[in-house]
Amino acid sequence: MLIERRREGKDAIVAARLVSEEISMIQGEVESWITNRLVPERLVLKHDAWDTHKQILARSLPPPDWEMVCATYTWVHLLTTDPGPGEISEKSIDFYESIKTEVSGGVISLEPLVEEMRIRVPRRIRRLRRQKVREAQRRAYRT
Repeated sequence: MLIERRREGKDAIVAARLVSEEISMIQGEVESWITNRLVPERLVLKHDAWDTHKQILARSLPPPDWEMVCATYTWVHLLTTDPGPGEISEKSIDFYESIKTEVSGGVISLEPLVEEMRIRVPRRIRRLRRQKVREAQRRAYRT
């Protein structure tokens, strides 16, 4: 059991590193669009690492971080299907800036795993969980 948990932890770290690198590449692409004010004609934002490792991250990340990383890839999906190539207008520059912000949120959410920091459950919540388990055991014992 302990060995399996350690292996899952290591797998989560590897997945987070690969997905974080992929998101960073996407972030660089979006930044270059903003700088050049031009969306390329052939728009390819790869997300192979996400497709491969999202199940591992779903098990490993706390819900808010999972939602941020998912939101990043929702934007990636929208970008690859929606905008056409061409110049970025003044009106739409804020839109692309907000995409850049969303994408950076995905990287930030993965940082604890990338840096091998353990995602800790607060002591108060651990204590409440233990109490619930004990109460359930007592009820089961009584019946």
